[in-house]
Amino acid sequence: MKVPLTKVGAVPVADSAMDSLVEASLIVISSANAMRHAPPGLVETIAEIPALAVGDATAAEAVRKGMTRVESVDGDADALVKQSLVRCSKGALVGYLCGRLRRDTVEVGLAKGGLTVNTLETYNTHKVSYSTDKLSRIFTAFPFDGVAVFSGVSAAIVAEQIATSDLRHHYENKPLFVISQRASEHVATLQSGPILVSKAMNAESLHTLIESYFFSSQP
Repeated sequence: MKVPLTKVGAVPVADSAMDSLVEASLIVISSANAMRHAPPGLVETIAEIPALAVGDATAAEAVRKGMTRVESVDGDADALVKQSLVRCSKGALVGYLCGRLRRDTVEVGLAKGGLTVNTLETYNTHKVSYSTDKLSRIFTAFPFDGVAVFSGVSAAIVAEQIATSDLRHHYENKPLFVISQRASEHVATLQSGPILVSKAMNAESLHTLIESYFFSSQP
């Protein structure tokens, strides 16, 4: 059963913001959504500029959109910053494609490393609102054996549900499969069942974790 907790949509990117990246030395891409919702004009502007993307899925989406010089970086935002600082000399211009709702890890890290950062928000994440009664009816009709949480935003919403007396019992002793250690912190003090963290911050790794838990004798 899928109960989407968030929805993602594109946000406008000004022509002036696109033009500002013509002389960029590097493009940094924090998520597949940042490329998925990038307007065609932006992609055309940056297509041949070297780019670093978090994970293979993000890199693949960048290539699909038309980027020609993309390299995948294993790890998280800190790894992305580290690789960017290795690639660029101080003072270099870096374009950062990201969502409106985010941590400031990348832009702060790049700026502290002496790079000039142009941040372009290409999408926003919104909470999908359900009444407590509606969620309770859904969870009663379709009881679940575990919960997959794909982002910190979703983890925070799940934490709100667990803290709600009318919903808490649906989560009791159920495993939560969370995409990152940072995301797991939202639910760490609330969840009665096990919290399992994906080895890598991508959907494939999270799916592997779920399969291992339910179908392996050694999850």
